[in-house]
Amino acid sequence: MFRTWKMLSERGVVGINERNSEYVLRLNPRRFYPLVDDKAQTKQRALAAGIRVPQMYGLIDSEHGASELAETLAPYRDFVIKPANGAGGDGIIVVSDRFEGRYR
Repeated sequence: MFRTWKMLSERGVVGINERNSEYVLRLNPRRFYPLVDDKAQTKQRALAAGIRVPQMYGLIDSEHGASELAETLAPYRDFVIKPANGAGGDGIIVVSDRFEGRYR
């Protein structure tokens, strides 16, 4: 394990903690955190700036919206569900396929 980490580090790969402390926290003014912590707003701003982002299949912003989730995702076999706010990958669900009416 240590050898792999050392090899990655020598090639410039940083871990999430180093990335956050050396780049995210140091280079981004705190007043912008609420903006970029909201994934929907960030996506809209990226699109407006001409940055390519993955397609959004839907946005659930209420309990009523959650009841429509199955219908929203019906056309898709694979997708990612991300919480609107969060960091470090917490709460992300990756669905790679369906099998016998269930998600995998």
